Amino acid sequence: TTIRYFRHEYEAHIRDKKCPAGNCKSLIHFTIDAGKCKGCTLCARQCPVEAIAGKVKEAHVIDADKCIKCGKCFESCKFGAIVKD
Repeated sequence: TTIRYFRHEYEAHIRDKKCPAGNCKSLIHFTIDAGKCKGCTLCARQCPVEAIAGKVKEAHVIDADKCIKCGKCFESCKFGAIVKD
């Protein structure tokens, strides 16, 4: 039944390696939109593994290898600069 009603989600997981619902931790990727990032450092301070680097008032960057995908950066960003793919 789930394949009948949610086939597009199954296909996205298999073909695109993406989770449209955003629930599969292994398929989530966080990035920072440099155009929206104000360099406030709030996301970097919230990151428990120090995966976010950047200077004050400059766009920050997430190190995907260090990121544990906890989502604390996403929740704390006041500017909507953290993108959840």
